[in-house]
Amino acid sequence: NEPWPARDLLVHHRRNGIPTPRASTYTSRGCHAKCTFCYAPRQPGVVDGPWRVRPVEDAVDEIEYLQREFGTRFLWFNDDNFGGAFQDGYHHAVGFAEEVLRRDLKINFHCEFRVDTGLIDREALRTLRRAGMDLALLGMETGSPGMMKRFRKGTTVEYNFDAARLFKEEHIELEPGWIMIEPGTTLDELWENLKFIVAARVHESENPFFLINRAIALRGTEIYDKATRYEEPDIPGVEGAAREVLRHARRDYRVDDERVEHLWTAWSRVSSEINDRKENEVPFLAQSIADAVRARRGTGAASLRPLLGRLRRWDQGLAGLLVAFLNAGLLLADENPPGLAERLETELRAMIVAYDREHLGRAFPDFVVETARACGEHALAQVRG
Repeated sequence: NEPWPARDLLVHHRRNGIPTPRASTYTSRGCHAKCTFCYAPRQPGVVDGPWRVRPVEDAVDEIEYLQREFGTRFLWFNDDNFGGAFQDGYHHAVGFAEEVLRRDLKINFHCEFRVDTGLIDREALRTLRRAGMDLALLGMETGSPGMMKRFRKGTTVEYNFDAARLFKEEHIELEPGWIMIEPGTTLDELWENLKFIVAARVHESENPFFLINRAIALRGTEIYDKATRYEEPDIPGVEGAAREVLRHARRDYRVDDERVEHLWTAWSRVSSEINDRKENEVPFLAQSIADAVRARRGTGAASLRPLLGRLRRWDQGLAGLLVAFLNAGLLLADENPPGLAERLETELRAMIVAYDREHLGRAFPDFVVETARACGEHALAQVRG
């Protein structure tokens, strides 16, 4: 057995009164796949070596230690491929889950695995879910057969569809590992991606706009070598030797089809604003409203609850907005009018404004101010700050 990871940072947090409900660890090393966007195929021993596992008892002993010493309730498994290779992976992962259940450990955990693993099995997923796997990343990458082939995934779109369906049926939150765009992506392939997203319902997730993603051409990957049209990466605030290292760590490539490059620019700019609202502003607003409701203890609280309802409708409609967002961009790119880049950003931003008005009753910044005023001067001061 290898030594357990050092937990100096968790010790430091506990000594300073900082809660430590989360930790990371691993149960296995290695991955048999040779994906072109991944570092693993060129790392000695990762792909060409054996898939290596920790004894199940040792991994679960460590979880007990983390719970006892640090109060850990959520674990992030850093395995390259938690599901391993075929039946070996199945037996290891299910054995791990059964040991967690046998010891009656109350944890939740996140892991990552491929769609061709033996874990894409109804009974295996049920066992893992009972053990605490309520969220998992599946390495789907694409709904386009052409992109799948270029990625050298060794799987199929049909595998992706079956895996997504099984996750939905077993009520496990699916975090799709997804690459919407890479150097050779075409408009036809983007249409294939959109059709798959809708058919497999992979956008019905915690944050559907995370599907607007682009392959990062990291040094040491095949995509890096094949990215022939690229620019110097933007590295603000870094100088000297560190800057030289980062300059060569990735390639900021341009997509071969300029229409796809324009789509990416518009999609990513506008979706980053949506993601910021979803991840930061909406939770803050919801918490502010909830705090104000509790503080008023019923007096005037009724006027605040409709604000929460509007926020929920805004959040719940994001999956539909994503589909409309992608569809509108692709239709315009197919048309390819003069000034495509400007037209894309203008029309997509107009869609966001219309969405905000439909679900919030006004533009998002105005809703923020309305909420702050309704919650009181303290909340308004926080928004202004």
